[in-house]
Amino acid sequence: MRGNKAPGGLLRAFWRGRAQRVQSVLQPAQGKAMRLTRYIVSLGWEGFGDRLQCLSHCIWLANTRNRVLVVNWNDRWFGGGFHEFFQIVDIPYALEQPEGNTHPSIARHMRNVPADDWVYDLKEPSNENFECTQPIQVHLGVGYRRWQYDLLETHLRFHPDLDLAKRIVVLLEMASGRPVVHLRGTDKGFNQESCKALAQRMESPVAIVSDDARSVRCFLEVRPDTIVLSEDLSEDPLHKSAPSREKTLRMLAEFCLLSLRGLDTLCPTSLFWTAARSINTDLWFRPAKEEQDYGDFLYRVGV
Repeated sequence: MRGNKAPGGLLRAFWRGRAQRVQSVLQPAQGKAMRLTRYIVSLGWEGFGDRLQCLSHCIWLANTRNRVLVVNWNDRWFGGGFHEFFQIVDIPYALEQPEGNTHPSIARHMRNVPADDWVYDLKEPSNENFECTQPIQVHLGVGYRRWQYDLLETHLRFHPDLDLAKRIVVLLEMASGRPVVHLRGTDKGFNQESCKALAQRMESPVAIVSDDARSVRCFLEVRPDTIVLSEDLSEDPLHKSAPSREKTLRMLAEFCLLSLRGLDTLCPTSLFWTAARSINTDLWFRPAKEEQDYGDFLYRVGV
């Protein structure tokens, strides 16, 4: 028929267009949204482990749903915001959320209250109803998500201006070769017996990182030879104030330390602990451009 393409021509045009779209997704974004016009926004809420878990899920959604990733951690629970500490590499990425209606609408009042058990109920696979159909789709930082550790290792990098390696070296020197015990994750209620039982399990002297002064005191009662690496401990982690940039940097250094030397934890369900022990944070020190000359992080810091 006049004006109609032959079936073979239509098929070739279809696959040529599809190949071009796939190629555009695979190219590094370097902070630009490129030609994609649909977005997935990872909204930060509560602890660092939760944020990483949600971010890994949103990276997966960006890869599989052909979307530009946006990360928004500009809330009172994370001192400094995402872009001051991290970079996203090798996927289409935008530094700012585009103008327009979001789906769902961002309930900002939710981001200024502590999490409760209802948040963790929403993580169950039975609540996987995130269809990602709107132009600006938002993951609110609560609700269903699943870990994608390999995607975090591939696409997440520390900001090169942090100079975080020196902080990790200081902690390693303070630890004096000892394994590190993790006393975070106690915000669901302080348990003196569990803390002392953990200390009793230690067969040799250890170093500890924590955000809870009560847990540290209990641990030291049983193991007074323990080295305490953390500073500015809180008497009530349930009502701790928003962290400063310095505290956030200290937290990131302790996270990397657990990745390197973590031995045990007071709270096995802690997402902070789970992420630290599952992610090779050495990869987060690699520069965004692979052609740059870099050495292995462990070699550079002399571990």
